[in-house]
Amino acid sequence: MTANIADRLREEAKMLSPETEQSTEYILLEAAEHIERLHDKVRIAEANEAAARSLMKADREKADRETATHVKRRTTLRDEFAMAAMQGELAAQGEEGVGQWLPPFGGLANNCYEIADAMLAEREKGE
Repeated sequence: MTANIADRLREEAKMLSPETEQSTEYILLEAAEHIERLHDKVRIAEANEAAARSLMKADREKADRETATHVKRRTTLRDEFAMAAMQGELAAQGEEGVGQWLPPFGGLANNCYEIADAMLAEREKGE
């Protein structure tokens, strides 16, 4: 489409005068160079975007691996019992007879570890 417009402008400029024809050719060359610079910028932006997506994906994968490793290495049975107790407490919020836990959840976390300690104590009795 751009070539058609350029051809039409050249034809019209030929009908006017040699100076107009030269001016038109100059303007068309400048426009073509400008368009090429814009294309270059678009290609660079696309390459940067692809690189950024690749880095973000790599960062997410690394974070997932680190999280999995962290959980595997540092989660104790006590932690697992406390997590289970916390899930139960939070799931039961709003039910009659169950307290509402509001941030900062310090009391909830403390209670859940007390439950975990009680479970571990019972577990040792049974062994």
